[in-house]
Formats: sequence, structure tokens, C-alpha cells
Amino acid sequence: MNMITRLNIALIVASLFCANAAFACDPIAPNWDAFYKANDKNNDKKFQRSEWQHLNFNGSYYDAGFESKLPPQQIFTQMDKNKNNVIDGDEIYELWTYLPNPCADFDRRNSAESNVKSTFWLDEIKGFFERFF
Repeated sequence: MNMITRLNIALIVASLFCANAAFACDPIAPNWDAFYKANDKNNDKKFQRSEWQHLNFNGSYYDAGFESKLPPQQIFTQMDKNKNNVIDGDEIYELWTYLPNPCADFDRRNSAESNVKSTFWLDEIKGFFERFF
């Protein structure tokens, strides 16, 4: 294979990866600091069942709360892997699986439209510089 063919293949592969990235939805991680501040009443970095009763998701980026239809106490029981009646350490990160998927309503068409607009804008800048340089 000659050098130009290899370069063309590499360019095609890179273009495919970039095209997929342009249509990606990157979900934001929960704001754990806000979540702990709102819900960890005794500031021990653990959640007891009593604290879990009325979770406040305000400021956590997941203000809608649980997506799961399970009652919060059943979610607590499922998340408490070591059965010590507190959610602590790595157990809290399983909370992510019970929250709504922020990319569920992601519309690739809107993303494509914004990319077309940004490409047009880049073309305008390029044309501007070509006129003067």
C-alpha cells in the first residue's frame, strides 16, 4: 500500500470517529456536594434510612429525582450491598442507576443543526481571512 492510500484510510477512520463525537450526548455527573449538603443531616458522609426518607435532589443536576418506580426504601435496600443499614462509600454511586438518563431525550437532529451552523460560521471566518491575507 502506498503512502497516499494509507493517509486516505487514516483520514476516513478519523472522520468517522469525529462524526460520531459530534452527535454524542455527554451526561453530567450528579453534583455530589450539593446532594450530600441537602441530605446528609448529620454530616457523616453516610445516608441512614431516616435521611433517605425524603431525599432532596435540588442542585444535584437531577432535580426530578428517581426515575425508578420503586419506593425509595426499596431502592435503599437494594443499594445497601453490605446490609449495614447505611449507604456509604461506593454504595452511593449506584444511585446513578436509579436516576433518569439525561441523554434519553437527546435529539441528534438538533446536534446536527448546531454543527452545520458552527461550520458555516467557521467558513465565514475563513473567507474573511482569505480576503485580507
